[in-house]
Amino acid sequence: MNFEISQTQEKKEFFYPKIEYRREPALELFSKLLKEEDKELLELVNKNDRETLQWLTMTFDHPERNYSVFLNIKENKEHIDNPQDTRNKLFNILEKHKNDFLQDNNFESDISEYSERMKKLIEYFKPIDLESRVQNVIKVYADNIVDNPQQCWAIKINKDAFMLSHSQNQDNFDHEFIHIFINPIVDKLSEQFSEIDKEKLKKMIHPKLLEQYGGDFKSALCEVIIRVYGDDFKRDEEKYAGKFTYELGNRVYTLYQKYSNQEKDKEVDFETFLLNNKDVLLN
Repeated sequence: MNFEISQTQEKKEFFYPKIEYRREPALELFSKLLKEEDKELLELVNKNDRETLQWLTMTFDHPERNYSVFLNIKENKEHIDNPQDTRNKLFNILEKHKNDFLQDNNFESDISEYSERMKKLIEYFKPIDLESRVQNVIKVYADNIVDNPQQCWAIKINKDAFMLSHSQNQDNFDHEFIHIFINPIVDKLSEQFSEIDKEKLKKMIHPKLLEQYGGDFKSALCEVIIRVYGDDFKRDEEKYAGKFTYELGNRVYTLYQKYSNQEKDKEVDFETFLLNNKDVLLN
């Protein structure tokens, strides 16, 4: 395999978004009602989907988030015909119960560990134009929002990236944070791959992972790139070489090895490296 580096990049200072810990009471109430199997809310979830309702819940008492959330729904939730009507019904439910909800203020609010994890990821991947996409990272207290420590999700609203992961699983914070800069890279990769290329790559992805994302090429490729790093490569840069049960995992792991072993005077960011060496995924 030949790994190409087009040019040496000038050394520049990294941009580190401001990071803070925050509660999202409306989301906590939403999750509480779901766990209690509130009939009205369950009917609304069944007519729409849970993720859309979680996004809309984040606009409860936060009208400044409306435009970004509705744009997100328009771009990613084609099956939602009338998000405004859905939000009105959701807000009626939340308004009805909000005085019954007592927020537990006994929670870990130390953000230093997450700040260090974020910095290490930025310094490893060297993301391009991060400052233009994200100004603030909000680590949401989510122990009573996610269903279990393995579950996590995130949403970018305006230039705030909200990360929801359980306090017992900090690796999931890494996973969601990496999405911020891997997703745009995969968008560029997808534009450069032919339909034949995409079908070839899909056959190299684990069938269960592909099924989990409805056969969507970009979503599955994002997950492979992020999971190979977070679940395997960052733990051991040699141990898992050639050990994946699906071929694309082996190829992405090899790319990480080569990326990590760049000569210092020829070092480039992960995006540049991956785009220059995308053929390694195919051949």
